[in-house]
Amino acid sequence: AGAAPASINRRVASTRAFFEYLVMTGLREDNPVPAPRRGQGLRPKARGVLGHLAPSRPRRGGRLVREQRRLPESLEAADVSAFLVDLCTHRDRAIALAMVLGGLRAGEVRSLRLADVDQARRQLRVVGKGGRERIVPLSDAAREAAAPLLAASGRWLFPGRDPRQAMTRQGFALVVKQVALAAGLDPARVSPHVLRHSFASHLL
Repeated sequence: AGAAPASINRRVASTRAFFEYLVMTGLREDNPVPAPRRGQGLRPKARGVLGHLAPSRPRRGGRLVREQRRLPESLEAADVSAFLVDLCTHRDRAIALAMVLGGLRAGEVRSLRLADVDQARRQLRVVGKGGRERIVPLSDAAREAAAPLLAASGRWLFPGRDPRQAMTRQGFALVVKQVALAAGLDPARVSPHVLRHSFASHLL
């Protein structure tokens, strides 16, 4: 009683998996733990180009108790302002503004090329998940921060230690952590993902 739904669901899934093992080994004939409802009860479709393969075996477990959906964590406007004030280099400022004012993912920022920045039209060409492309407006602050970077030679807007390679995920996270510490913010609360969701929250 009083346990969180997520905790209950984990216990149910563990218990069901245990009895499922007993069924597989022949020690039991059935699984007494009820299975969660999935979808509308439709039978899984056959696999293969011609539908000649048997349906894949459904995964066991799941959620029996409805869990409350949590909103993505974001920073308050004052924390975002403090974060931006302590950005000392054009590179760090351009990185943060791309996420805070453009809503870009960390991987999208790291993969930006010099050719993706159109200063005349004030926009970015971004390649997101699945290779999908989209055009993102470039704010005046981000354009001003990125201007010195565009004068460099190479391919990447934010190169790593090796100029021929883009910044690594670890290097990117380190930049965000160092700036958070300089701004007096908890680095555990400040991440590229949180900065991206801060953009969405402030937009709403």
